[in-house]
Amino acid sequence: MLDEMSILSRTEKLKLSLRYIYESHGFKKAAVNRFEPYDLYVDNKSFLNTDKIISFMDLDGRLLSLKPDVTLSIVKKMPDEKLKGFMKVYYDENVVRLPFGSREYKEINQTGIEILGEIDDYSKVEAIFLALRSLKAIDEPFVLDISHMGFVSGLLEECQIPSEKKKTINALIYSKNTHELENELKTLDIPETLKKNIAALPLLYGPFEKTLERAKKLATGETSMNALDELEKLYSSLKFSPLSENISLDFSIVNDLEYYNGIIFQGYIKGLSKIVLKGGNYDFLTKKMGKKSGAIGFAVYIDELSRLLYEKKNFDCDVLLLYDDKTEFSEIYLTAHQLENESFSIRIEREMPDNITAEKVLDLRGNKND
Repeated sequence: MLDEMSILSRTEKLKLSLRYIYESHGFKKAAVNRFEPYDLYVDNKSFLNTDKIISFMDLDGRLLSLKPDVTLSIVKKMPDEKLKGFMKVYYDENVVRLPFGSREYKEINQTGIEILGEIDDYSKVEAIFLALRSLKAIDEPFVLDISHMGFVSGLLEECQIPSEKKKTINALIYSKNTHELENELKTLDIPETLKKNIAALPLLYGPFEKTLERAKKLATGETSMNALDELEKLYSSLKFSPLSENISLDFSIVNDLEYYNGIIFQGYIKGLSKIVLKGGNYDFLTKKMGKKSGAIGFAVYIDELSRLLYEKKNFDCDVLLLYDDKTEFSEIYLTAHQLENESFSIRIEREMPDNITAEKVLDLRGNKND
């Protein structure tokens, strides 16, 4: 049976739902260029986690790239001066990237939001709440893992080690590589207690409140303790919502220290091993690009959901209507019109096709020889 929504795939319905969620919160659709100057991505390749970018020369001799990221394009369009109030935008865009382990570029669909301005406590709550609603819209069991860059960076500040060493430790924490992390920490001339606290980070995850209490035992510096205070305040603001039951803390989630600060988060759907939503507070990126306002946002990776959202239909149409030269056109029209009014999908053919299936066949031919 057909209606306006039934002809949409689950992916199309999800994208409409996400658009409704974002627009109901006053977000406006962002206009994003398909091409950007190559330098925009070269200057921020660690933010992209790749330097494999498709580039070309335009007719004026400018080096351009097919966009591998939406956030950079949106931040580039921000006013340089401090924003009054907020810019709240959402997008539904394709980016071109080389997936990890692949030698073939792929066009990847992303939908997401950006809140641009002086990021305050409510901005963070709103971003997390919209991330939860976005995961809920997928209509599958989900979890949103939250962390705070300040907690990890605070512990690393106490180490007083070069930035390259911090990046190495960061990567080992994120990959939950406890063995290599312990070996790396052994090479550092820092207190054993600090080594032990950092080594515990990859396994510091679980229910929000219980994990927060475990983390408080590891925090020693002001930066780390402030981060935990912010997380506690954030969670207390979200507890009114039943969706808060889907939140966990995971301190192995770390992003590039050069770009991200504050709250960071990742969303997962049951049955899928890959991240389907990723976001965070990236004031350092906006400052690096010469902007005086901060930003927080997230992206939903629609392509990662394709296998989950794919639904095989039992039939190509509800009714296959057959006719021949002896069938009156008025009979075809009236029959089809009646079926359409009853919300059936119809396919009209002269004979039984080889590649089409139908729940029901209605034969209007004068010579019913099939």
